[in-house]
Amino acid sequence: MKFFNYLALILVISVSLSCMENSADAQYWFQSGVFGGSATEYNYGGSVQIETVSQVAPKTGSLGFWTGETLQNGAFIQIGYLVPNETGLYPDNCTISGCASNTYLTKGTPTWFYEYFPKGYSGSFLGSIGPNGAAGSNGKFNTYSFNSSGNGIWNFYFNGNKIGSVNLDTSQSGPNELTGIGEYSNAKNNTYYISPVIFKNLSFYNDKNYLQVQKGLSYVGYGTGSDSSIPNDYGVSEVDNIIDEFEVGSGINIPKNGTTLWNLGFKLNIISQYGNISASNIYNAYSTVNISEPKYYYINRSTREVFVGWSGKGFGSYSGNLRTAQVTMNSNISETAEFQRQYYVDGNSSIGNVKGSGWYNANSIAELEINKTILIVSGKERDIFVKWSNNSTNDPIYFKVTKPVKLTAEFQKQYYVSVSSKYLGASGEGWYNKSTYANISVDSQFIGINSTSRYALIKWSVNGNLLNTSKPSISILINNSYSIEPIYQKEDKVNFIIKNLENETANISEIIINNEKYNTSPFLNAGQSYYVNSAEYDKNSIPINKTITAADASYDFTIPLYNVKITTLSYLFGNPMNTTIYTTFENGTSSVYHTGRNGTAVISNIYGNYSLELKSSLALPVYLESQNPSEKIYLVTLPAILLIIVLVTFLLIAAYMASRNRKRKSTKYKKKGFNI
Repeated sequence: MKFFNYLALILVISVSLSCMENSADAQYWFQSGVFGGSATEYNYGGSVQIETVSQVAPKTGSLGFWTGETLQNGAFIQIGYLVPNETGLYPDNCTISGCASNTYLTKGTPTWFYEYFPKGYSGSFLGSIGPNGAAGSNGKFNTYSFNSSGNGIWNFYFNGNKIGSVNLDTSQSGPNELTGIGEYSNAKNNTYYISPVIFKNLSFYNDKNYLQVQKGLSYVGYGTGSDSSIPNDYGVSEVDNIIDEFEVGSGINIPKNGTTLWNLGFKLNIISQYGNISASNIYNAYSTVNISEPKYYYINRSTREVFVGWSGKGFGSYSGNLRTAQVTMNSNISETAEFQRQYYVDGNSSIGNVKGSGWYNANSIAELEINKTILIVSGKERDIFVKWSNNSTNDPIYFKVTKPVKLTAEFQKQYYVSVSSKYLGASGEGWYNKSTYANISVDSQFIGINSTSRYALIKWSVNGNLLNTSKPSISILINNSYSIEPIYQKEDKVNFIIKNLENETANISEIIINNEKYNTSPFLNAGQSYYVNSAEYDKNSIPINKTITAADASYDFTIPLYNVKITTLSYLFGNPMNTTIYTTFENGTSSVYHTGRNGTAVISNIYGNYSLELKSSLALPVYLESQNPSEKIYLVTLPAILLIIVLVTFLLIAAYMASRNRKRKSTKYKKKGFNI
């Protein structure tokens, strides 16, 4: 504990008074009050509230009640109120250059003053005095303050109003403590009764705020240069155990210097939703206290609270985002730990990576993105993004995070189908989803070279395997990548000429080649050998059984077809007859022909056996089965029939008559027959 003696202001002022009494007697500067302790060192000013007490002024000496301190460079500063011991003019607005004016004061009437001593100064009064009675009436508390505004400038305030300033070439107190002092200066003895005066809220300035003095330490002593041969009977005491409230004057306890009159403590209240660190404790004023919060509190695997900062209230509190910080207990302080709710957004993909997975603040916007929406496995195989598991097809996807989210990217396997053609354009090349069908086609099945030659689609090559189809389009189930090519073959137009046994061109429209049907002018693979099985005629397959080499040429074949000439004549007269011929052929087909007036009909290109039914309104019908190329058929006409009937009748009658005659004659006749 440090103790300092202060030169009494009143001495300096009193020397300047014309009414000052000269005396060779000893002089005393009795002081009693409070030192602020080490917590007030290195301050930037001070403040105190002092009760105004009008007193009967002593005959010698004067009374002063003030706060002040020695500064870092040895200068001194103080402000308070004085009770003059004489009525008269007092020097005012005094600087090193002199005093600018005088102030009239009435004996025993309190008024404010401030005073300063620059470094190394020991001359007369420097400062200013308020108007007569400026300290107000008895019992009034006024606030007396001073502080540094930097660059060595110190300012003086009375009830918050600036009343002066001075440059003292330093901006802080250094290792010197703030004081609150009651002083009886320039006294002759210690018998004068000083009515007790109350001080409260003694505070030091920390360059931002005025803070109450943590510890009030008693001081009862003498000012610098004072005679100390008689005791200082003016004491100091805390008022009713009220922190930072004390009184000085006569009849008050005189404690040992450095006695703690109060020890100021402040409450630190910590509020935290998480971590069970909410607490409320009392700490020594102006002490530093560490506060700390973990960075995260996990509610579950996908929900957590993240520490975002402290919100402090009170002088010395901390507000900011440091998890571990310090507060200075300059007042009661409340620190609230603030948290941000976060949810985990989990983006999954069986292929590639998902960007954006992680923790998101509640109600913030999350973004998930597949690194590549199309992931190429090889040149002909890929996986393409289809949708997320919430059925969204957006990539990237944005959504508001109000709860934990887990999304899985879903992909479609695709294979590439390449299609190439040497001749005509082919369609269907591209990417296909797995297990779907690709429809591949060419513009035409045939590519003309000229009227008798062309290229014909004969097969498809699928990954080197030949499909035995010549259709212009195919459908492939996609379970792999494919290389598809239509295969063409040069074809020549072959002309088959089919003749019958009469060397006539037969009416043949189809022939069987390599067991497949063709017309008589088909396109066949040039230079390839073909086996001509048969010709198709009226549902008959007529064997040919010849091998040819396909070329732009004609091929003649004779088949066992023959023409049949039918002649119908009257049996009786030998003349031609107009007859209808119903013909049935070996294959089961039938046709109808007419012989006309000349009695002749020609049936062309008959194969195998045939049967005829000839009908005429003038003759009996005739049935005939044959394989002859020519038939002459006699028909029995109606006149011939009548003649036969008459003749038979006549013969029967004659026979009957002869029989009767024999019976009559009992003669036996030998029976005779008739042949026609």
